[in-house]
Formats: sequence, C-alpha cells, structure tokens
Amino acid sequence: MCSTKKGETRNAKFLGRTRVFGGSLAAVCALALLLQPKDLSAQVVSDCINEVASGTTVTPLVAHVGDTITINLVNAGTSAGDCDLANVNAWLVKPDNSSQLVFTDGVIPAGSCFQCPPNAAVCLGTGTCQGGVSFTYVVNAADIGDGLSFTTPGGSSQTLPGIPNNVQFMPVAEGVVPPGGNASGLTAAGRGQAKVLIINPAISVTKQCVTNCPPYSSPYGSAINFSGTVCNTGDTTLTGVGVTDVPAASITFATTTSSGNPFPSGGNGTLTNGECVTYTGSYTPTGTGTELCGPFTDTIVASGSDSTLLTVSATNTATCLVCTTPCIEVTKNCPATVAFGSTSYPVDGIVTNCGNVPLTGVVVTDNNGTPGNTATTPRSTWVIWRLARARPGTRLSVCRQVSAGALLIRRV
Repeated sequence: MCSTKKGETRNAKFLGRTRVFGGSLAAVCALALLLQPKDLSAQVVSDCINEVASGTTVTPLVAHVGDTITINLVNAGTSAGDCDLANVNAWLVKPDNSSQLVFTDGVIPAGSCFQCPPNAAVCLGTGTCQGGVSFTYVVNAADIGDGLSFTTPGGSSQTLPGIPNNVQFMPVAEGVVPPGGNASGLTAAGRGQAKVLIINPAISVTKQCVTNCPPYSSPYGSAINFSGTVCNTGDTTLTGVGVTDVPAASITFATTTSSGNPFPSGGNGTLTNGECVTYTGSYTPTGTGTELCGPFTDTIVASGSDSTLLTVSATNTATCLVCTTPCIEVTKNCPATVAFGSTSYPVDGIVTNCGNVPLTGVVVTDNNGTPGNTATTPRSTWVIWRLARARPGTRLSVCRQVSAGALLIRRV
C-alpha cells in the first residue's frame, strides 16, 4: 500500500503476482532481478511509481493456543516499474499488536528486495538487520480473531481487519524515493500479511452400566456390560477416534455417526466437529468367590487426533453393581420314635446354598439340649460341621448323635 492512489493500485497487483509465484515476495524480486541490471545503490529514476511491499512467512500455518509460531523472515521489495527506495525501514507487528523494528537503512533498487534474516541469493538489496529481534510468538487466546494496526514514522497508517479463529502477523515497510525523479522525496509505505489458523480440538465420552438385572448391572459371575457415546466437542475434525477400557474390554462402535457418516465398528474412525458415535462394551470380572460380588469400577478413555497430529483424550468411569441373592436352607430329621429313657438319639439333615453366590464360613450347630442358648454349651460339643465354602446349589448332609431335646440351628 503506497502514499499515492496510483501506487496503491500497483501494489495490489504486486501482491497478486507474489501469490502467483509461490506465495513469496522474494520470488517476485528474484524474477525482477533477472530482467534488469543488479545495481545495489539507490538510483534516481524519472517517471517511476513510489511504492513498496512487505512480506513475511511463518510456520506452522495451523496451531493451538500455547503453540510457538516461528517467523521465518520479514522483507520489503519493489517491482520493476517502481522507484528506487532508500532509507527503508521494516517492522513486524505480532498478533498481540506489539511491534518490532526488524531492519533499517535499506537500499532497494527497483525490482529488488531486502530481508531479515538476510538471504543474498534471493534479495540483493542492502540494509541493517536489528539485533534482539524475536522471531517467535506463543499463541495467546486473547489475540485470536483480533485485527492489527501500525502507524509508520512517516505517518502511514497500516491495518489488518480481524479474522475469526486466526492470529495474524503484519510486516510493514517504509522508504523514501531519492532526489532527481518525478517522485523525488516521496515516501512509500506498504504492509503484508501472514495468518495462522488456531484450532481447538476436544473430545468427550460418556459411560453407563447396562441394567441386565434391575436395578443392577449383571448377575453374579456374568459379564459386565456398558455403553456410551464419544463426541467431537472441538472445532476441527478428529481422526483415529477410538476408546480403550481399564480393565480391558471388548468394545464395538455403531457403524453410523450422529451425522449419518460411516464409522468402523472397531474404532479408528473420523468425527467432524459436533459429531458423535455410540459404543457398547463388556468384560468378565476376574477372581473367585466373593471377589465376583462387585461392585466393579472401570475407566473408559476416548482419544482422537487433529490435522496437526495433536492427540486429545477424555475419560469417564462407571461403577456397575452385581445382582447377588444370598440364601441358605437347613433341614433336620429326627427318628420316628425315641425309646423312653434314651439319653441320646441320632439326627440328620441337609444344608443347601439356595442363592446365586457362594457362601463362606458356613457352620451348622446344635444347642445340645439348651434351646436358644448355645453360649451355655462348650463350642467343641455343638459344632456339628464347619464348611469353608458352599457354592450355589450345594447340598451338604450332616449327621450327629445329639442329646434329647436338642435343636439344629443355622448360621451364615
């Protein structure tokens, strides 16, 4: 952008040619230098246009908040029909609207350029690169979408309007046309632009237990079943989307997303921003006996990667309860008759685990003639049978010679 209307129009064309030749102002300068003498001194040219363009390149072009952007170069240049320029200064305006003086005392003949860091193979102008210039910028959320503005010492106001989801860099150059031509003493100023798209990848996951035996999840000894939904909650597409479960589980995805797009049943699929996919899973708890009574808590982890290969993840947990129905039964059989005067008689019976979980510490006792008060009888005389464990459905026979009037009781 120049100090004259004619210059402004010409500069727009210059920047247009910059894009055609690969997006580099330096490429245009190099082409121009092939078409004319390469004189590094500021020349007096009559009937020229006072204009200057400025450019910069940055990497990467897609980034996240907190990422570091590298400014590769800042340059200023003219095209073949422009005036020679002297006393060229260049600045870099960063996304936070702070500015740095990058080089001074530039001498740029028509069709040439100068850049910092210097590259004599491309830009044959001269100048003085300033020390202490920072060629990096850390993306700050507050700078995203902001416009930039800068006024040169010569009074030229350079601006860039804000662009949503982008941070921008604005190189600005200003120089003076040497005495002797029709544009003698005029000031030329221009600016360039580099932008970086800032993306915010994010993912979420839900998890809930499947109710197979209301109000709980699964019967004792059966697999634990769960389900959930994975969603892309960011503003960019995620690839390689999948989930893992701890403990390890068998997981199957729906083959169609919330947007109707296909999704692999085994995971590793793609979700656009705002898109979701459901999944189901199951695992069989390990252990034996009471270890299988639960409850069982496990964690699901969902992950996916954006276009920069940054991986984002989310976790969720669910605690699934096991349906247990503990039960024990005992029977006691006495002889049909007991002879009068007998001091003892035989009894027998069956203890049954009538529930769906193992029972441990099963004990059958008899009060040995003092009903309801086993404490009055030494333990060694009333313990009939002690069982370490009884599995569901187990039936155990017991037999004992007991005193008259004894009762068989049960304890779990």
